[in-house]
Amino acid sequence: ADMSEVKFGTALPDRTAVEDMVLEASSISGVRPEYTEGHRTEGQNKLVGGHTESKHLTGQAFDVSIRGGDTPENRAYFAKLEELLHPLGFGLEYFYRKNHIHIQYPRKER
Repeated sequence: ADMSEVKFGTALPDRTAVEDMVLEASSISGVRPEYTEGHRTEGQNKLVGGHTESKHLTGQAFDVSIRGGDTPENRAYFAKLEELLHPLGFGLEYFYRKNHIHIQYPRKER
């Protein structure tokens, strides 16, 4: 995954702090996430069917892959990630059928 242009420390909180939270949630739930997407070009975004206003285009989003679909462990991992990242202004979406979690900053206003 191209994480080089994800704007940690500018648009997003410090990279190390966010990575520590991703690992903390993992150690609690036993889920082993893998970074799969960071910054996308417009062409890459179109290829994956991304929204035209995707935060991936501006380096304000990244995805982590998890295995196994909708399991209690994956739900616990997602809940812990939300608990850690939501207070910092992150929004998270769990796509259990696609085995990934989308994390962006700032979160969408609903």
